[in-house]
Amino acid sequence: MSAAELGEPHVLFDNERDAPPPQQQPLMDVRSWRMLKSMSGQLHLVTFRDCDGDHGVIRLTSAIVSIDLAERTVITSSGRQYVLIVPPEPGTFERQVLWAGAARLGLLGSTDVSDWSWGQMRDD
Repeated sequence: MSAAELGEPHVLFDNERDAPPPQQQPLMDVRSWRMLKSMSGQLHLVTFRDCDGDHGVIRLTSAIVSIDLAERTVITSSGRQYVLIVPPEPGTFERQVLWAGAARLGLLGSTDVSDWSWGQMRDD
C-alpha cells in the first residue's frame, strides 16, 4: 500500500507555467501565502490557491515594488496587486509546500519574513 493510499499528504510539482498577464488578472485576493526575501534582498509572495483536495496552484510573484500596510496590499513589478485577506499561512504542511514551491521556482535560500511583515500591517 502506498503513502497516498494511506491518506498521508503528498506533493507533486508539475505543469509549470506562467500566470495570466496582469491585464487579465490585475487583482488577486490571497488567503494562503508567505512573503520571502530573496538572497538579493527582493521581496516576493508565494501563494497557494485553487486547492480542491487533489491539487492546488503554487504561484511565485515577481518582485514586490510597494506595500500598502494599511490596506494589506502588495504590488509587484508586473503591476499585479495582491490583497492579503488573512495572516500568513499557519499550517505546517501548507508552509512546507509554499517553501518547496518557492525553492523550485528560484528562491532557494530565501528568508521567510511573513510574520514580521504581517505584524507591520494594520490590525483592525
